[in-house]
Amino acid sequence: MHHLDSGEGLVSLYPLIKKSDYLLEHIHREACIIKYGLVAIIKVNSKSSDQMMLEYRH
Repeated sequence: MHHLDSGEGLVSLYPLIKKSDYLLEHIHREACIIKYGLVAIIKVNSKSSDQMMLEYRH
């Protein structure tokens, strides 16, 4: 898991998801982001992230 079990991310590689303002503002899209991934520049807790988020594969 890229965001770590704690949800704190890996500094500049993967944004944190724990207490993430982005996820709270886009809660209606969480399932789609997990399933399909995300290719966009997003701002998480005032920090920009342009890393592609891969879809979840099980």
